[in-house]
Amino acid sequence: MSRSTRIFWFLCVLTLVAGAAVAGKQAPAPAFETDAYQVPGKFDYQAFLAEQDASYTLLVGSSQRKRGSYHVAVDPGAADFERMNEEDCQSCGSNAQSDVVGVSLPFGHPFDLSNMGALAKRGDADLAGGDLTATDGAVVWELAVTSAGAGAVRLHLAYLQLPAGAELFFYNDRGEVDGPYRGQGPNRNGNLWSAPLSGETVTIQVRAPYGFDGKLRFKLADVVWLKPEFVVPGGLDENAKREFCSQNVDCIESAACHNPSAVSAARNAIALIAYVNNGRAYTCSGGLINGSGGGAGRPYFLTAQHCINNRAAAESIAFFWQYATDDCGDPCFSRSQAARTIGATLLTADSSEDYSLLLCNQTPPAGSRYLGVSTGNIGSGVTLHRISHPRGAPQAYSRTVSTTGGSHCSARPRSRYIYSFNQVGSAEGGSSGAPVLNSSGRVVGQLYGYCSPTSENGDPCSSNYRALDGRLSNWRDNLEIWLRTGTPACNNCGSEYSNCSLSCYWDCDVDGRCDEQECEEYCDNEYDACRQFCR
Repeated sequence: MSRSTRIFWFLCVLTLVAGAAVAGKQAPAPAFETDAYQVPGKFDYQAFLAEQDASYTLLVGSSQRKRGSYHVAVDPGAADFERMNEEDCQSCGSNAQSDVVGVSLPFGHPFDLSNMGALAKRGDADLAGGDLTATDGAVVWELAVTSAGAGAVRLHLAYLQLPAGAELFFYNDRGEVDGPYRGQGPNRNGNLWSAPLSGETVTIQVRAPYGFDGKLRFKLADVVWLKPEFVVPGGLDENAKREFCSQNVDCIESAACHNPSAVSAARNAIALIAYVNNGRAYTCSGGLINGSGGGAGRPYFLTAQHCINNRAAAESIAFFWQYATDDCGDPCFSRSQAARTIGATLLTADSSEDYSLLLCNQTPPAGSRYLGVSTGNIGSGVTLHRISHPRGAPQAYSRTVSTTGGSHCSARPRSRYIYSFNQVGSAEGGSSGAPVLNSSGRVVGQLYGYCSPTSENGDPCSSNYRALDGRLSNWRDNLEIWLRTGTPACNNCGSEYSNCSLSCYWDCDVDGRCDEQECEEYCDNEYDACRQFCR
């Protein structure tokens, strides 16, 4: 073999070895990105009020209830207030940013109204402790539920079954109405949480045609007592020295005072969420995100895992959409004026990156914005934007700049979290889960909370305070499978996606075992509603 030939083959081998080395060191996958989607129209608050007025007139006109009769009282005691105020992993010290706003009081009384049509025809005036009346071809049953000292009340109904033609409403004496609900409610499994209605008393009204066929029953499982400040955060104090909300720290700033291009449209994506978890009521923040392909235009909702970490909590969510002041300097106002929907399905969640991906069970209002996402890496010096609901306030704005240097806070490594320093505004309890946006308006993470390595750890206005956002890039594969395909089937989920079983409607207790026999064992066949949930 000639010298030139030997050199030729040597170079060939060297090239192959070098190529193999390069191939072995794979380049990072390109970022997965989706574009935003704008829902047509605009939420019409005046039309919403007109609908509320019409429903209230109908309900009160059908009511023959004497004030003080046909009601039950479910009041909190000293132990309930202690439970509401004790710290647990929802608060996670001063780092995580959820906000405790109330306590859930177990009740557990069943109501079977299946024969209310026949009884009303016979002239009976009460059934199962509630008022029974007949009016204009319909039969009406109602019961008032009172919880002393509450600023607002929510009711949790379990095993709900409404036959065709029957409707269920919740209302109060202030003209606020939630409903109508039909069938098994928006969660489609008989588990129904009312919207929070202000005041101490909420009335349940069931309306059905005389000749309805089928079972009509439910269990009043829980009564949720909410703090007085839940309705109007900080109160409406005309003499307050601060603008915006009096319960917030001074550095919290209204989103109406800031309008960078990256977030101007995002205001219609953000919601305050009120939910129940482990017997207590909380608020957090979150936002709608858009998919692609089969997942495009579906109401995916991103929030924090330390807020929503189980199916029951997701089903209890009351979403308050577009809850924001119109102009800079406007004061707080009642969130009963915000658009609202009820219930969500937990698709996937993880504590290490502190994310939860949900699917809303009711359609968000007209004019909503589904934000685009990006799993691109966030380095140092990147400007980040957030809109959140600190302490349940209307939308507040904060801006931070990312940093990759210095120490990290306990159990929150930089490999999993984006660290950034405050530039404008800040966040408080209730801000957790807020999407963090890059300069193009795409979501790159979600807010876990704030921390500081100094003694100023509890001061969100401190210059040492650092925002911690879970990185979308760390769960890119899981995120992409949902946003691209829309609804991954349970039998397509391998061990790689351990949370996929959360989407399996045949998995009653969310343990990964998906079979009808389990559903019958888990629910004891108490009501057909459970087996219908196990499709």
